[in-house]
Amino acid sequence: MAEVLGVDDVAQLTGEARIASSAYGRTAHADLPVVRRALSTYQLVSRDEEPEPLDTLAARVRSAWKLWHGPDDGLPYGHRSRIAQLLPDLLADTRHAVRCHEGPARRKTLVLEAQTYHLAQLFLSFQPAPDLVLLTGDRAMSAAEDADSPRPSRRRPGT
Repeated sequence: MAEVLGVDDVAQLTGEARIASSAYGRTAHADLPVVRRALSTYQLVSRDEEPEPLDTLAARVRSAWKLWHGPDDGLPYGHRSRIAQLLPDLLADTRHAVRCHEGPARRKTLVLEAQTYHLAQLFLSFQPAPDLVLLTGDRAMSAAEDADSPRPSRRRPGT
């Protein structure tokens, strides 16, 4: 509540001992605005180009999951920084592929889209953006339902 109201000292709300917002708040990743924009921007006019081959798109999604689970290489925010850089294009490309494919290929693409939204949700769960966490969770579930695959598989998405 203090974050939403912009209150730095919780004592202003509770009347108790001073607690600085840094003790309970999350620092936003520098790329959060880029990811937010990718989630809220829609291409209303279809691209003229064909989507990339389904195997290539699937390999990109697997690669992104491997980055998420991989070592941080000493980078600030490690895997989160790498994922934040990949998410905008991966989201746009999975959306485009879903619009272009039909039948079984569309279902496979929807699974990839669900996995991409789930990855975005994980990135966002470490950000001060609860609205986006809910949004990506809902979109992941919708894509999975549209793919006739709402139950998570026993395999990790990145393997």
